[in-house]
Amino acid sequence: MPSYVDPTPGVTSCVRCTLSKRRHSVVRGEGPTNARAFVLGEAPGETEDLSGRPFVGKAGRLLRDTLQANGIDPSSVYITNSVKCRPPANRKPTSGELATCNVWLTLELEAVQPDVILLLGQTAIDVLLTRRVYTAGRKTPKITRLYGKMGVEDARQRDDLTYWSSWWRGSRPNDGNHAGELLQDDGPLDSRGSGTSGGTGGGAAVGIRPEGLQVTSKVICAYHPAAALRSPRFMSGFVRDIERLAETLGVKQQADEQHAYRWVHSMEGLDELLACRLNDPQAYTEGLRPLALDTEFDKDGLHCYSVSWKESEGWCVFFSGDSSYKDWARRTLRELVDNSSQVVFHNAKADIPVLQAAGVRVPWEKVQDTIVQAYVLRKAPLGLKDLASNELGLKVIRLEELRDPDVRLADMDQARLAHYSAQDADLTLRLYHKFRKELSEA
Repeated sequence: MPSYVDPTPGVTSCVRCTLSKRRHSVVRGEGPTNARAFVLGEAPGETEDLSGRPFVGKAGRLLRDTLQANGIDPSSVYITNSVKCRPPANRKPTSGELATCNVWLTLELEAVQPDVILLLGQTAIDVLLTRRVYTAGRKTPKITRLYGKMGVEDARQRDDLTYWSSWWRGSRPNDGNHAGELLQDDGPLDSRGSGTSGGTGGGAAVGIRPEGLQVTSKVICAYHPAAALRSPRFMSGFVRDIERLAETLGVKQQADEQHAYRWVHSMEGLDELLACRLNDPQAYTEGLRPLALDTEFDKDGLHCYSVSWKESEGWCVFFSGDSSYKDWARRTLRELVDNSSQVVFHNAKADIPVLQAAGVRVPWEKVQDTIVQAYVLRKAPLGLKDLASNELGLKVIRLEELRDPDVRLADMDQARLAHYSAQDADLTLRLYHKFRKELSEA
């Protein structure tokens, strides 16, 4: 059961730095304090400042939608920022402001004790994986980086990052000698994060360190969703970062866990495919059902095509063999097209010329294209695999996982290729249904 205990009861009245002078709201963390995943960003934006909630603007909606699409309920995740007040004009928080807010972040981490921490962007990476210790007589802090200096690109590739609360807190080891002690608010802080002469000297207690606590969490570094909104390249990476979080949590749905994919390489198989389509009562319940169609081709031409008219199902037909079989495979596809209301592609511009060269014509008035739907809906990136992962929450098979670019399709494992191609048709159909609904509601 979700547990909701306020880990930062004093944060709404915090005046520890100058950010408090211009804020509308203190944007405290949000989510259950027994969440398995802890998401850390940089700072609130304008929408968050007005609402008092983290990640509710455009970047926040992308974050929450991508979590949901990957099987993670956003309400089950603890979401917060490195600083709790909006910096003027959305500028990057200063090192002093970040150091000042560390007390609140410490309390949040120790209350939640997450299994996984997702760091969004460079600031969050620097905050959690860098320890700054201020000592008397020093104008600058002593900086210790547990994993060295890392940019976002390098950090995203690391699979060995771990957060230890005792290391990050730094000034006192978590050896049990300080269990149950009060963390003190020492009043306003100067630009270095040190207590000023105007501080209260003992201040008010802002939280209680749990007894015998040692927090150890796996760390995943990711692009910030705001960066993903600015660039399709970052968007693709951001989606894969969330996929990795889902896989780490064990909630990533596999696209091939619930499917019925078949492959055909004989005339008997072609007859069975056509019979299944023509004898399917649901295919004609409300007129002809759309047919999703995908092709696999290389310099040798069409190698196979795949069709789907029911979600989680797909048929892959190999277009190789003697002339009689190829002619029957061609006639089968023509009849499937004739008995469909629409023929749905993902990038019809690539598939239709290949089909025409193989002797199959698809009437343009029947053509639907999920890449066009995605473009109209301002989805990004537009690749089938990225859209299926982001929009459907599925872990998909990518062709580069199956073969080197120089390997001919005919030289691949044909069973794995058939599964890959049938899945593509299935994913295309699922996206078509989803995007069609979104377009009708727009």
